[in-house]
Amino acid sequence: MTASQPRHIVAAFLYMLLASCASSSPTPDQVMDRTWEHVAWATKATPIDSETMRIESLRSFGRSVSHMEYDAIARAAAEAKRIGAPNFVITYADYEKGALAFGPQFSSVRKKWIGSYADLLQERTDQSLDMGPFGAGSVVLVVQFLGEDNGRYRETFSTEEVYDALFFRKQTSDETNRPQ
Repeated sequence: MTASQPRHIVAAFLYMLLASCASSSPTPDQVMDRTWEHVAWATKATPIDSETMRIESLRSFGRSVSHMEYDAIARAAAEAKRIGAPNFVITYADYEKGALAFGPQFSSVRKKWIGSYADLLQERTDQSLDMGPFGAGSVVLVVQFLGEDNGRYRETFSTEEVYDALFFRKQTSDETNRPQ
């Protein structure tokens, strides 16, 4: 064995490793399928009527309130897309208490119009005053699906924009697009 042969073997091994990594990166459809599997596992959707759905995102170990919100909004967008609603709005949001609460948990019930993520963050801030040290145990949203003309003069979530942003977020997240 000559001195140059080990370099060739190492180079061939590195080439095969790089080729296998390049061929194993997920396609956009695979990313969407994996994201949907996660969202379907992390949320529960209950139809109330043809235009209204209750969506609950349960907390599991290591999931933040933000992740529960993303999952619930992604589920709302997927359900809106499934029924052909171009827009949706959140009419009720509840950040239920963590598991170490004593006694019944009540939150103020009043209909709202939450048509943007900023509005949802404001609702979380408003409710966090009595959330306790363990944060929310779940996020419950009541979503109303809207047609083109409904909510025309008020801010609403765009089904297509939210769907694309949240179901393809793994492709555009900071983890995958770090500057070199």
